[in-house]
Amino acid sequence: MSANQANADAAISPSSFNEVEKLVHQLYEPVTPHQVSEIQDSLQKLQRSEHGWRLADALLQSQDEKVRFFGALTFTIKINSDWCVPPLVIIEPLLTRLKGHSAARGRPTTLA
Repeated sequence: MSANQANADAAISPSSFNEVEKLVHQLYEPVTPHQVSEIQDSLQKLQRSEHGWRLADALLQSQDEKVRFFGALTFTIKINSDWCVPPLVIIEPLLTRLKGHSAARGRPTTLA
């Protein structure tokens, strides 16, 4: 397997938080349109997966604003597509964490 193929495979199925961060950063680097498409497909699958809630929360804790933005985007996608079906054990801690993220950035915490 070539190094390019190994990189493409990693872009298709990230298996760790660090790999997700790397994919987000790759979106801001000069890559081919095909690579952008693969990265976006991979990230969108993660956003829509059952792990999307926890992924979004973890991304919001990053020091990198691009990664935090992707975390916020992931929360937006999960809220719009899965708000009625998140595991109940996630809802209250999720709201608490979102309030904490907001407060840490000096923004009002008017979430329910």
